[in-house]
Amino acid sequence: MNIGFVRDKINLLLNSGFDEKENGIAFIAKVRMFNQVCIIGIITLVILGSSALSKNYLIIGLYDFIFAAFLTFIIYYLRVSHKYNVLSTLSVIITGVLFFYLYVTGGVDNTGHLWYYTFPLFSFFIIDSKKASYAAIILLILALIYFFFQDNFPRLVKYSPNLILRFVPSYLVVFIFSYIFEKTRERTYKIVSDKNKELSNTVDRLEKNEKELKKLHEELEQKVVERTSELKDTNKQLVSEIELKNKAMKVAESAVKMKTEFLAQVSHEIRTPVNSILSYTQLLKTETLDKIPEELKFCFDMINNGGHRLIRTVDLILNMSEVQTGTYEAKKENSDIIKDIIKPLVGEFQSAAKTKGLELSFQNELEGEESIFEIDVYTVTQIIANLIDNAIKYTDKGSIKIIAYKSVEGLYSVEIQDTGIGISKKFQETLFEPFTQEEQGYTRKFEGNGLGMALVKEYCNINKIKISVQSEKGNGSTFKLIFPKKKIFENKEPISEQVSINKIKTADVK
Repeated sequence: MNIGFVRDKINLLLNSGFDEKENGIAFIAKVRMFNQVCIIGIITLVILGSSALSKNYLIIGLYDFIFAAFLTFIIYYLRVSHKYNVLSTLSVIITGVLFFYLYVTGGVDNTGHLWYYTFPLFSFFIIDSKKASYAAIILLILALIYFFFQDNFPRLVKYSPNLILRFVPSYLVVFIFSYIFEKTRERTYKIVSDKNKELSNTVDRLEKNEKELKKLHEELEQKVVERTSELKDTNKQLVSEIELKNKAMKVAESAVKMKTEFLAQVSHEIRTPVNSILSYTQLLKTETLDKIPEELKFCFDMINNGGHRLIRTVDLILNMSEVQTGTYEAKKENSDIIKDIIKPLVGEFQSAAKTKGLELSFQNELEGEESIFEIDVYTVTQIIANLIDNAIKYTDKGSIKIIAYKSVEGLYSVEIQDTGIGISKKFQETLFEPFTQEEQGYTRKFEGNGLGMALVKEYCNINKIKISVQSEKGNGSTFKLIFPKKKIFENKEPISEQVSINKIKTADVK
């Protein structure tokens, strides 16, 4: 028999035909739990009924089999009618009647009152907390009423005051625990649902803005086509033609700048709600981690990992936007690249390397040599951090080495070597172009948007650092940074300079 077919039938039975997309995860979880409780109840009642009959408790045994049959009917009727609320409420009522009957008759071997403790758990699992609270309190009140009038029923079981004094508090403890658990679960689902809706609205707004930008781009292209056609038809004088071409060029440059600025604005709009989601998710995890089911705890890690991945993407987009528009201000200052940059970064990445079982080491062959350069500390830090991060990301076993040395030309050099998957010769030609990755599509093994190495290249240009790569597919990679000749300025204050570089030709972000 096909295992997949059997698994699908079991899932269909447990979900009673409800659709997760239409009814929500929380509701489907309750339906599944209701079916599981009913199935366990049927098995338990058949076993207990058989045991009662073997001990000559005929009425109790018959009662168990009748209730097992009722639960079987409940499962079938739920599968056909989808009336979950009606059937779950009816199940709680019938279960309460059964437990009260066991309470007054004593059940098998006078254990009937023990079933009372399971009623709050059962009711809170399958109906909402308000209805379940009423049901649990009513059943407790019925037990107390019977206790006060039990002497009027000589054939029914009698309970001592001492047992009642222990029974009532313990029943209340189970009731309160069940109530707190259900309220926490409901509150958790509500918070997660609200945050998901908020994130969905943000994505919808982003898609709407992207469509508007695309429409503007198409309109601009149409205007350019029309203008070009007019120039060909009228054959104006050379001066007029040059003026029109210059005007069209300015319009095109303005459109590119508008697109870049719009992308930066949208990226800022994404960062704020995502940070809020991550903050509240962490707070929610701290407050409810010990109160929610084990199968829900992985949701926090999924939200956290997805949020941080989105923030990393936004940061790369913002940095690329600054570089493209020439608005990044480089602050040149004297800095020791080994002491102030490389060693701290090696320390920061040790944990990530150890997590993958890799050895991360730094070999300084410049001992006794001056390693102070006039650089923009932020961009140089980003260069080396990106290269180390990529080395760890694309290396599954082996080591990563950072080596600082002086080349034969007397120039200071830094190499980042890894034993990772390597880079093909063909991809090395476009390695530093934006939005390029060796593996494309949604099935690629490694995440990323292809901006990291493009930024590394532009940051190298800002600091006049030469970068090169040597790699073979499957044999690791070596990235080499060559710093310019030393140039240390006397002014101790950092010098800011507006960086203006050639615009990068970007692809449309889909």
